[in-house]
Amino acid sequence: MTRWRDLSPKVRAVSIHESGHAVTGELLGWRVRSIEVHADGNGVCWFAGAAPNPWAEVATTVAAHGAELHFRGRVRNRGSVSDRVDVVELLVRAGLDEDDAPFAGAALERQVWPLWELDSVREAVVRVSRELARMRRLTRRMFIALAEPALTDETRRAVRRFCRRTVAGIIEGYLEVEV
Repeated sequence: MTRWRDLSPKVRAVSIHESGHAVTGELLGWRVRSIEVHADGNGVCWFAGAAPNPWAEVATTVAAHGAELHFRGRVRNRGSVSDRVDVVELLVRAGLDEDDAPFAGAALERQVWPLWELDSVREAVVRVSRELARMRRLTRRMFIALAEPALTDETRRAVRRFCRRTVAGIIEGYLEVEV
């Protein structure tokens, strides 16, 4: 069995990143279909269906960089540009100015850290990311088995409440500044 520390830093970073998307998305109402880490250093988390709501989509997107910041202390080489573009587009649709949206997105990345302070959520991200790094692909069944400690109704409610407040607070803060 390959040990975590023997894996390349890029594979470890991408697996944490994708696990942040997956665990957060599942807790906010999406269904994870599969997660992959590719040899080129990219990854993808596939969800079934549409986003449960706009703030959940924003929170799930920024949670990946938030997981990297929490677990690694930094986001790898500028992180996922596509995630940041997606967050800016979502925030602009929510009413933020195009110039403010990147700053609001960066603020959200830094403010989702309390998610990882919940023991069950932190444990789920660690378990999922380690197995994802080793296997390079997890099916829904595998993901659910690994993330199970976090998938309680109580945790789902707490994460939804936190993410809704955090996303709304950042958006409202930037909208108030513009007025």
